[in-house]
Amino acid sequence: MCLNNMCMTILIVGIILSYAVICTSLPSNDEELTTLSRQKRSLLYPPETNVIQLIIGIGVPVELKSQAVVFGWGFRAFYRLPSNLSEVRPMDESARRTKRSLSRWDVYRMLEQMSDMKGLGGRVCILRTICEAADIPIDKPTTTNENINHYTDNQYYAAQELGRKNPGKCMRLFPECKHTLLDMFTESDEYD
Repeated sequence: MCLNNMCMTILIVGIILSYAVICTSLPSNDEELTTLSRQKRSLLYPPETNVIQLIIGIGVPVELKSQAVVFGWGFRAFYRLPSNLSEVRPMDESARRTKRSLSRWDVYRMLEQMSDMKGLGGRVCILRTICEAADIPIDKPTTTNENINHYTDNQYYAAQELGRKNPGKCMRLFPECKHTLLDMFTESDEYD
């Protein structure tokens, strides 16, 4: 019930603010209305109405024997909207979204390095993991089901193809690797 009142209050405040902006932007005399011209549109707001206020509150009933008390929190925020072009600043370069710079190949290389540091077999075990992941039938498409064709990563591609073409033979194809990353968090039926 309190949530409905808060939503209704926010809606009414929004309608009043919209009405105020529209009323202040209309010409004041009748001559300007008949000339069929309008003011140039911009993102700037008139100096008199360039403030927007956001009010958020929540109330929690406190149960007492003889009284009804509501404990409430209220938050108000005022934001000044631009009324002059000099107040509008271009977006900072660091705030712009950058293209994703981490690729699957980078992840494979990081896993290789971590595997080497922990003594878990390094590149050979990563290749066997890719082989086994491609070997296991998965109903939903995953990144291992995509074609890998990056020219510097032919070993990864070859491991994936070996897994697809030789089901159940990844352990024999990569005997140097005793445990793969998949062994750490999955179980599968042993092949005959």
